[in-house]
Amino acid sequence: MRSKLIAAIVTLGLFVKPAIAAPIKIDSRVVQLPGCTGFVVNGNYLLTAKHCLPGLGKTVTLKSNKYGTLKCDLIYEAESKDGPIVYKIPTSDEFKRYPSFKIAEFPAKEHELVHSIGFPGGFYATTYGAFLTPGEGDEFSVVQLRINPGCSGGPLLNEKDEVVGLCEAVAQNIRTPISFMTSLRKIKKALHELKLTRALNNRVNLTVKVEE
Repeated sequence: MRSKLIAAIVTLGLFVKPAIAAPIKIDSRVVQLPGCTGFVVNGNYLLTAKHCLPGLGKTVTLKSNKYGTLKCDLIYEAESKDGPIVYKIPTSDEFKRYPSFKIAEFPAKEHELVHSIGFPGGFYATTYGAFLTPGEGDEFSVVQLRINPGCSGGPLLNEKDEVVGLCEAVAQNIRTPISFMTSLRKIKKALHELKLTRALNNRVNLTVKVEE
């Protein structure tokens, strides 16, 4: 009886197709950068962490299967030691707006579920955790999750898939995984300053055009 059962299992195995893992779908709004991660907001702004700048330089190359190779120039750098830097994604007649994350209106609440997306060790991954504190003023937000090398500059997202922070660093020599994030306040400050700069440039161009 036992030999018949084994034979039946072996025979059945010949007709069962092995399970094939589905390929991981990478969110096109998240960008792999040399040694870091970036993410896109407002259609044409690529954000990452300031401490990534030495390895990136004033221009980064964004490679997309849909839009091809895009050269992005640095247009904003936080004044503080760390914080967001912003690159401008160029547009063309064929390409007007890159897929983007929405910026949250309010910071995440204490113990709210959050997640980060990045490229730790060069591999795409999502890490889940809990928001602890938004920090005061320009202080870092604190999150109970672990970000690894390669995740710096990636987005911290709430359950609505909105940006509530930017990955900076992980706390060392403690058992509980704690990481620090650029606060939502700093991200909004950077985007506000870029908006003012753009408005000023448009006004200057209009004045020159009128004078001509």
